[in-house]
Amino acid sequence: EEGEFRNNLEERLYSKTLVRKVTEDKVGILFDMEESPLAHLAEASVSILNLKIKSALCCPIHSEGRVFGVIYLDRKTPSQRFAEADLDLLLNISGIIGVAVENLSLEEKLRSEAQIRENLKRFVSVNIADRIIQEHGQGVSHLKSRKSETTILFTDIRNFTPLCESLGPAEIAKM
Repeated sequence: EEGEFRNNLEERLYSKTLVRKVTEDKVGILFDMEESPLAHLAEASVSILNLKIKSALCCPIHSEGRVFGVIYLDRKTPSQRFAEADLDLLLNISGIIGVAVENLSLEEKLRSEAQIRENLKRFVSVNIADRIIQEHGQGVSHLKSRKSETTILFTDIRNFTPLCESLGPAEIAKM
């Protein structure tokens, strides 16, 4: 019997019907077995009937259309029901969590771009590194070959490197 319990543990903890509806619609719901316009869900939901859920709150944790998770609360006693104020509070909490998750995602993206920029700057100029990162962010492949006219000067002139660092490419080519 313990193995059967573990296999059905997910079904015994929450209503998959309510969670699925919230995830698909991306809106919070207040479910009440007797008064809710969603009471018809109980007829189609084995989990609501088996869990003897009388009232439930379910809100998506999302940002910009992407659902990260769900906050789910239920009550099994008929005398204790959730109210609209409870739904409002849970919607505010889930909204704050959604923004926090999105901020963490953006922070990780910025950290990754900074690391890529630092690595690229060891091999190419800052302008080229920034261009590669910008193109990569726009979905453009920065590994495409490009045809361009280039001048390369191999020389062994004393103090030439500091001179090149102070002059532009056209001045160096003219020299």
